Amino acid sequence: MAERTKGKCKYCGKPFTSSYMGKHLASCNARMHHLEVPPEPDQALQGYFLIKVFGTYNKEYWMYIEVDEDQTLGDLDQFLRDIWVECCGHLSEFSFLGMRFPNVAFESFGDDPESVMDNVRLGDVLRPNLQMHYEYDFGTTTYLTLLVENYRKGAPEEEPITILSRNISPKILCDHCNKEEATAVSVYAVPGDECFFCDACMEELGIDEEETLPVCNSPRMGMCGYCGSDVYPDEFVPDTELDE
Repeated sequence: MAERTKGKCKYCGKPFTSSYMGKHLASCNARMHHLEVPPEPDQALQGYFLIKVFGTYNKEYWMYIEVDEDQTLGDLDQFLRDIWVECCGHLSEFSFLGMRFPNVAFESFGDDPESVMDNVRLGDVLRPNLQMHYEYDFGTTTYLTLLVENYRKGAPEEEPITILSRNISPKILCDHCNKEEATAVSVYAVPGDECFFCDACMEELGIDEEETLPVCNSPRMGMCGYCGSDVYPDEFVPDTELDE
């Protein structure tokens, strides 16, 4: 199913592949205009990391985000759960520079223990060109790769984590009719089997909905009990289309 998916730039709305989007964001006139706005008189400059996130083994799923340096690994973990992976409250972990940061709590942090991730400020550990690995669920694991592409300082943004671009949902055809777009994926399929089905073929083949999961724009699609995000829509809408 792998394909070179495109995504739209948050600021100008133009579509690009993931490999070119990073270059575009560095020179997008609409973004540069946004970044030129100075902070309010009582505001200090804030640091932000530009991070590319993609499925390690399914690169057609990707996004560019900008994250406040005062956020923690725990905040970043929660964002990834909300938009791409959360299904059953599984454990997760970041790893980079030979270090591992799980989201498990240890009593040594006090009476109200926090996750290891919650004690790691991004500004203290990230730097441009750093590559991080992320795992969610150590049974049916989803693997993500995060590349820190840039760092800047500027006026504070409205949100601590901003999506700058996200892949448009890949077009997946039904394996049975090979005509209609698939709406469901079988939870029992093995390599070589038909696994993606449209509504009509599900009815024709007598496939029970309980034997499938919904097709969604995530590298965790079809795994465990994942049914898509309850927080973010599958399709990212750039600023240029918000008022349409």
